Amino acid sequence: MVTESLGWCLELGLNRHARFYVGRPVFYTGGLVLSLATLTVGGSLLYVDNIDDDQPEHAWAALLEISSRHNPDWAFFIPDQLRFFVSKVKEEMRFGPFPKQILTMGAPISGEEKVAVSQAFNCNVIESWGNSESLGTITDAEDLSTRPDSIGRPFLTDELFIVDETGNRLGPNQIGRIAGHREAGFTKYARQDEATKATIVGDMIISDDIGKTDEGGRFYVLGREADLISVSGRPVTVAMIERTVRLKYPQLRFVIILLTRDQRQPQLGILTEGATKSTVVEVASLISQEHGFEFRFRHLNVDSLPKLPTGKPDRMRIADILGRA
Repeated sequence: MVTESLGWCLELGLNRHARFYVGRPVFYTGGLVLSLATLTVGGSLLYVDNIDDDQPEHAWAALLEISSRHNPDWAFFIPDQLRFFVSKVKEEMRFGPFPKQILTMGAPISGEEKVAVSQAFNCNVIESWGNSESLGTITDAEDLSTRPDSIGRPFLTDELFIVDETGNRLGPNQIGRIAGHREAGFTKYARQDEATKATIVGDMIISDDIGKTDEGGRFYVLGREADLISVSGRPVTVAMIERTVRLKYPQLRFVIILLTRDQRQPQLGILTEGATKSTVVEVASLISQEHGFEFRFRHLNVDSLPKLPTGKPDRMRIADILGRA
């Protein structure tokens, strides 16, 4: 935890003058490490402990209050929060005050969405990718304008690379699994020996995420291996499909897509919040056209999306709901 705290201080340039608004629960990994990093160097931690994470309006009100009272240098939110905030900025025609810089992680976010956040808040947006097995990347300030879809470079203390199915390293623009050195810190899964053996291979930690690097060594993540569909030899992931839908239908607050397989063709489970049946048919048609494959789909519209304590969609409960629909 000390190493993690010091790493974030170095990556973000935190010091005793920093004012960091952590807009997430501090029992959640991202909120915890950023809180510790800020306090490690004697900075000011800004936090509201009574936000209902299932109510984005509460988070929006807290952001406005914290920004006006404390003028934060940094703020941390997950992508779903930022999408809602961008809609509120446009709806209320807000021009600030807002945090000077925003850090986001915890779920996929597209380059277009990061640019939209930057324009709405008139600030820079930094993205970090990481997994529970201790691998991580972070973008630099210039990445937003030069390579907005990138998840950045490895952390200063990490060495990451892309490997194929046999563990051999791949070159730029070759698609494989994101991996790193075992010394990153992960040792094992509790009571899951087979999962540990699949993740720790020799001196490597191999993640479930499919990605690639560019010529400059910046990483790009396409999605999880379990969510991968091969279309004429081209990889398509659930994360890529959800991104397509979000960009075409920004008015849909939540569109969660799950993949199941049978012997004939993939089946997509589409869970929406407040969408009409005709809109979902349009969504399914868009997916087929944009990604070039036919599929069956099951749809369910709900009033409120099931969420984890962290505020992110609870995909296990969603899969159960779709299975019973």
